[in-house]
Amino acid sequence: MTKQELLDYLNGELPQYDALIATEQEKQVGSNQSITMLEQNIVNCQTAIVASQAAVTAYQADKVYVNEIIVIVTAS
Repeated sequence: MTKQELLDYLNGELPQYDALIATEQEKQVGSNQSITMLEQNIVNCQTAIVASQAAVTAYQADKVYVNEIIVIVTAS
């Protein structure tokens, strides 16, 4: 193999590596987008938990109030 043939062969290999690099970079972008979506879902779930905890606290307070009314009505 001559020097020029070797250079031609090696130069011919470069586009294959460019394609492989592009494919892997696309995978990275897709993975980063997935991570971002999952992080947003986590934030949404945490927000829902906080809202639910507030609702439970309010319902428990209402339940205590209703029980107090029951005691008053029963005693009268």
